[in-house]
Order: sequence, then C-alpha cells, then structure tokens
Amino acid sequence: MTERELLRIIAASPSKPGDLVVEDRHGERRLFIGSTGTLSRGTLNPDFVAALLRSDRWEPIDDDRWYSLEELRQRYASGQPESERTGARRLVAALGGRSR
Repeated sequence: MTERELLRIIAASPSKPGDLVVEDRHGERRLFIGSTGTLSRGTLNPDFVAALLRSDRWEPIDDDRWYSLEELRQRYASGQPESERTGARRLVAALGGRSR
C-alpha cells in the first residue's frame, strides 16, 4: 500500500474514534488504526469483516468518497485534538450511514 492509493471507509468504531475498516480499489479490506494513523499490515478476512459489521461495536458506513492514507491520518488519527477529529458516531451521521 502506498501513500497515493485511495481507500474508502466501510465501517467505523463508535467506541474507538478513528478506528476504521477501509477498502482499496481491489476490494481488499484493512483496519485503519486511529491511535497510530496506520493501516493493518495484512488484509482482513471477509468472514471477519462480516462478523464485525453484525456486531454492535462497528457501524457500517455508506460513503462512496475515496481518501488517501494522508487524508485519513489528518481526519482520524488521534494526534489531533478531539474537537478537530470526527468520531465514529458523528461520522456515521455526517455520511448518512446505516443505523440498526
């Protein structure tokens, strides 16, 4: 994964603002870890992602926008003050995410 590759947000964690499940243009899904501003090294197993999305700990996101890794870091990495970040619940509402 390079800095230039684009990702879209699939799900967000309401309990850990900045933690996201993201997908690249090839359909590979990874975890973006907000506390460190990094992507997981490997891709996520599709069955694991499906289980996450069924749980109450992750909110599915309906957002067709594509983000660079740098944009994700700027918006969701915890190095920024809370007032400048978008938490998962605000993200879900702002992007018109599905609710259960």
